[in-house]
Amino acid sequence: MTAAALALLALAAPIRVVVGLDAADHRGAQVAPLVRALVRDLDLTLVTTLPGAIVVDVAPRPRLLERLRRAPRVRYAEEDPLIPIRWRAIPDDPLYDEQWSLAGGIEAAMDLPPVWDVSRGTTAAGERLLVAVLDDGFDLAHPDLALTFTADGLDVAQSPTDPDPSYGPGDYHGTQVAGVVAARGFNAQGLTGVCPECRVLPIRLLGNGGPPDLFTTGSAIATALVFAADHGAAVINNSWGPPDGNFYDPYHPVLAWQAPQVVQDALRYAVTEGRGGRGTLVVWSAGNGGELATYDRFASDPRVLAVGSVAADGHLAYYSDYGPTVRLVAPSSGTATMPPIVSTDVSGAAGTASGDYADAFGGSSASAAMVSGVAALVLARYPDLTVAQLTEALLLSAHPIDAARAPYVNGLSRWYGFGRVDPGAALVAAAAYTDSFTAWLELCGNGIDDNGDGRSDDPEQCAPCVPDYPRELCDGRDNNCDGNVDEGFVCNQDTRPFCAPCATTAQCTAGLLCRATDDFFGSWCFAPCGAGAACGDGTRCNGEVCVLAVDATHLSCLDALDCDEPERCDGLDNDCDGVVDDVDPEGLEATVAAHACGGAGVCAGHAAVCGGGRWRCDRPEVYQVTESRCDGLDNDCDGAVDEAPVCAARRRRLDPEPSTCAAAPPPALALGAALWLCGVAARRRRSSR
Repeated sequence: MTAAALALLALAAPIRVVVGLDAADHRGAQVAPLVRALVRDLDLTLVTTLPGAIVVDVAPRPRLLERLRRAPRVRYAEEDPLIPIRWRAIPDDPLYDEQWSLAGGIEAAMDLPPVWDVSRGTTAAGERLLVAVLDDGFDLAHPDLALTFTADGLDVAQSPTDPDPSYGPGDYHGTQVAGVVAARGFNAQGLTGVCPECRVLPIRLLGNGGPPDLFTTGSAIATALVFAADHGAAVINNSWGPPDGNFYDPYHPVLAWQAPQVVQDALRYAVTEGRGGRGTLVVWSAGNGGELATYDRFASDPRVLAVGSVAADGHLAYYSDYGPTVRLVAPSSGTATMPPIVSTDVSGAAGTASGDYADAFGGSSASAAMVSGVAALVLARYPDLTVAQLTEALLLSAHPIDAARAPYVNGLSRWYGFGRVDPGAALVAAAAYTDSFTAWLELCGNGIDDNGDGRSDDPEQCAPCVPDYPRELCDGRDNNCDGNVDEGFVCNQDTRPFCAPCATTAQCTAGLLCRATDDFFGSWCFAPCGAGAACGDGTRCNGEVCVLAVDATHLSCLDALDCDEPERCDGLDNDCDGVVDDVDPEGLEATVAAHACGGAGVCAGHAAVCGGGRWRCDRPEVYQVTESRCDGLDNDCDGAVDEAPVCAARRRRLDPEPSTCAAAPPPALALGAALWLCGVAARRRRSSR
């Protein structure tokens, strides 16, 4: 590199890098020798220290990250990129001036008045529970929050950090979230939060101008999480996340957002070191894209409690994310005919409405804040609970709403997780713990044996499907981890059937029209009616097109779409005929289920594989153009198993037994499994012609 190029490089803006160190905590007034040595030897500018990492600024230079990664006792080194952020709120719903979500009388509401007789957020020792809210800036002088906010907040939206988390231009969301959690109640003014005597630790994480130009960094998120845990927060609320998909089309392709390693480390620190080692509960809003939450690895982190939204009618809010990583739902806004959430607002013209209160709040932002408030009510009554016990109590006590549309199989619904949070039942469940163990729940990712069975992060609970592509592919695998394979018309985008989401009529099957109606949210493929054309069973003519005749199990086209699937051995009623796993007893699925995994059924929608003389239920990465894996499978579907040269060498060295099944399966089953494993190759060969 020439001298001129080096000079230009020296003048370039510094790069912010996160360097993960060994397990020791390198913070403190006297920075640890390891940090001092790294900063000196590699010419770094130290920005901040975290329990397992340092954040540094460094001038651009060749092989910078490579040099950092080779340094002694360095676990990782990665740039600290900007992460785009979208609010988990729908602010455009009509005004509503009552807090319906806190009262009783409807299934979606939480019925909090009886709970406030037992707990309002103050412990028996007189300590007010502390909830950290990570959001944009806060109106610290708001009349319903001034006595709620602590004086030791933090602003990490700017560098260097600042101890004043007050709101700036465009900031109003944090004040609204804080009001849902803990607006001062029973004070004859304004409104009440879920936890009316709780304190709020305000942390301004997002504050560079308001939507849609919000960004943050992994190190800022980690700093906020660690600061909250170190300052005694019992609960950390996150009503934000990366951008969502298009809730008008539940099968719209979306991006998968990964949580940086420094954020994962900070989450682990919070749930293990918070509250003196009992752990801090981290609550995250699931998202507002009407899509699987598995795409969002912030809300889907195993240490996080992800919360979706249920509208006032007791059904999933049209925008709410869902799926196996969403564990609870809580009340929030719905369509224009349903009431939103009322909360505190930045006072005066700086807020979303004149005055001190907003009557159009909603989204999964509000739902997460409600669960954070409920968790604080439970901890105020039972402050010695571990974070795993608190989580388990919230899950086991949840109210299973809308079971007709989204059945609860083994206690879980595909839309609602364990159900709608139930504060009164959670208090009852929390009273049952007499030691430090849970009844069954393993809080995955914290490295602790929570249920006392001798294993931490039990594989039975902590080996979830991980999305392997940002959207579902036509490859015979469950890419988006919703339990279904090749769903959402990925194999043919232009022949969408009746009641499927659409953007134009060209996407619909011939004879159908893409139309939006007053009956359902969004645009769907409908059959035309009128001028002598009649509608079929279960539908009715709504002027131009045939729409669903609404009943208890079909309140939207998505209901019908989800039922239009063949039955599988997966513990779900896929064809919605009222019977679970009613597959052909002579078919491949039933045969595999009889052999595989201790009778647990077919492997999460995938055929079992034979290896080491037994049936395995792990999810294999099957197809390869040229076989290179030594896994006992015919990866390239050419009839030979493990033919890669390295496999033969490994067998001679390590495995005196053949890698094929010692006890062969029944011929019909072996053929069926082979056909399934080779399906990917067959489809790809056809598509390439």
